[in-house]
Amino acid sequence: MSTVIESRKLTLHPLAIHTFIKAQAGSMGKALSESVMNSVDAGATRVDINVSSTEYTIVDDGSGFLSREEIYAWFETLGFPHDEGNHRIYGKFGLGRAQQWAYASNVWHSNEFLMHVDVQTKGLDYVLQETEARQGTSIFGKFYKALSDAELLQLEAELERLVRYVPGAVYLNAKLITKDPATEAWDLETNEAYYRFDPKGYSLDVYNGGVLVNHFGRYRFSCAGEVVTKPDFTLSLNVARNDIMSSCPVWPRIAKHFPATVAKEKDKPKVRKDTEEELKEVANAVKAGTKPLFSALENHPQLVTSVLGRGIKYFDLVSDWRAPVVLFAPKGDELGKRIVKLRKGTAVSLDTLKLWGFTEPSQLKAVFAESLKVQDPSRLARFENNVWTADGRATFPSLVSNRIVLAHSELEPAEKAAQTAFKTSTIYLAKDLASLVESRGLALSKGALHLEFGDAPDHLAWLGDDGSLVLRRKEATKAAEGGLAKVISYLMQALRDALAEPLGERVDEILLALVTQTSAVGEFAETAAARYVYECKKKDLPLPQRKLADLAKLGIE
Repeated sequence: MSTVIESRKLTLHPLAIHTFIKAQAGSMGKALSESVMNSVDAGATRVDINVSSTEYTIVDDGSGFLSREEIYAWFETLGFPHDEGNHRIYGKFGLGRAQQWAYASNVWHSNEFLMHVDVQTKGLDYVLQETEARQGTSIFGKFYKALSDAELLQLEAELERLVRYVPGAVYLNAKLITKDPATEAWDLETNEAYYRFDPKGYSLDVYNGGVLVNHFGRYRFSCAGEVVTKPDFTLSLNVARNDIMSSCPVWPRIAKHFPATVAKEKDKPKVRKDTEEELKEVANAVKAGTKPLFSALENHPQLVTSVLGRGIKYFDLVSDWRAPVVLFAPKGDELGKRIVKLRKGTAVSLDTLKLWGFTEPSQLKAVFAESLKVQDPSRLARFENNVWTADGRATFPSLVSNRIVLAHSELEPAEKAAQTAFKTSTIYLAKDLASLVESRGLALSKGALHLEFGDAPDHLAWLGDDGSLVLRRKEATKAAEGGLAKVISYLMQALRDALAEPLGERVDEILLALVTQTSAVGEFAETAAARYVYECKKKDLPLPQRKLADLAKLGIE
C-alpha cells in the first residue's frame, strides 16, 4: 500500500477576513486617520476631509494608484509588505485602508480608476472600473449607521487629536487641524524627536511621525506631556498602531531624554573614556565574532568616528532610513562635512580604518556584514547595497565642482518657500517626464522627483549625483514670485538645461512632447503657485501680487 504525500497550502476563509476588518477598526476617527497616513505616504501635501452624520469625503493631492497592477497588489490585497522603495513614513502592514470599510460603503477615485467597496452587502467583492482621470485620490463614504450629533462631535475631536502633527495640511470640514512641529515651542528637540513635558500631567501622548500612538499613563514612562518623532525616526508599532514594540530600535534613543531617565544618568558615575588599546581590543573581538556589533558600538562610540571627531552609532551606519553612502575621509575634511550637512550620507574619519587595522572601507564593511548575518539579518540585503568608499570626488562629483547643492537651512526665507512649493509639486511632473526619457536611456523616478536648490555660475539647473533636479536658487525664487507664466517659462528652461547634458539634442523633442502630449507642466505650475502663496502666508513673507491675480483666475484663494 503506497502512502500519498501532498504539499498543501493553508488558506483563510473570507468570513475570517471580514471579521478581522471589523475587529481592527477601533473607531471611525482611527479609520479616517489611516486614510490621512496613506495620503501622506502617497506624497500628498493637502488632505481635505468633510464629515456629516450620514457620509464623508476625503480628497488628497497625492500620487494615488498609477496602474491596475498597483491596485491589484496594494488595494485588493490585505496585509501586503510595503517594500516599494522604502519611501513610506507610516505604511507597514497593508491593512489600514480596510478600517473604514467596517463603517461605510466606499467609492475610491484614484487617477483614472474607480473602486466600489461595500463589505456589508457584497462581502469582499469590489468593482473596479476606469473613468475620467483626476490627480490624487478621493474617497466617498456612506455610513452604514448614521452618526448622532454627539458621535459626530466625538469623531471630529478624535480625528483632530490623532493627526495633529502629520506633515502637510489636513482640513476637517474646512478647518485646518494640523500643526507643523518645526514651528511649535518645545522643551527639547533632538535628532529623533520633539519633546514637551508637563510636570502636572497624567499622560504622555506619543506621536509617531505626527500621528498619535496612544495616551500612555504617567506611570508607563515616568513623565507626562507630548513626544513627536521626526519622519526619519518612525517607531516600530503593533498592528493596531496603539503601542510601541519592545524590539523598536528608535524608542530607547527617544526615551533616554525623559526627565526621570536624565536624572538617573546624572546620578551615574562618569564613564572613563576608552584608550586606543582598549578600543582595538573591542574591534578585534567584533572581527572574531565574539562580541556583538550593536553592543560594541553603543558602549564604545569611539570605535567609529566621524570627520568631526564624534562617535557614530550603530543605526547611523546600518539603518534602513539613512542615506546609503558612507564616505571615509580625513578628520575635518570639508567634503565630508558637506555631505553630512546635505544628508547625502555618513562621513567617517579615516582614523577609524587605522583603529580597526584596515586600509580599505570594503574590509570594514565586510566585518559589519558578517555581524549582521547573525545579529540583524533583516537589514543585511539593503546594507550590502550601500556604498562604502574613500573616493568622495568620484561619488559626489557635483559637490567638488563649481555647482553647489545647498541644504534647506542655508536658504533665505523666500528661497525656502519657493523650494517647498516646487518640491511638493514635482509629483505632477515625475511620471510623465520619466516615461518620456526612459526610451532615451535616462532613468528618472516615477514618484516625486527629488528637488534641491543650489548655486552654479554656468547652469540654471542640473542633475545631481543621485539623479535629483537641482535649481539655481535665485532664478527659481524669482520664478515663484512671478506668476504662473513665469513658473512655466522657468521650468522649461531649467529642464532643458538639466537634461541637455545627458540627453543632448533629444532634449527638445522630449520637452515638446511633455508640453503637447501631457498636462504635467500646467499642473506643476498651478500647484506650485498655490503652495508658494501658502508658504508666504505661513512665514509672514510678502505675497506676490501677480501670483495672487493668477490664482484668483483659477478660483484659488
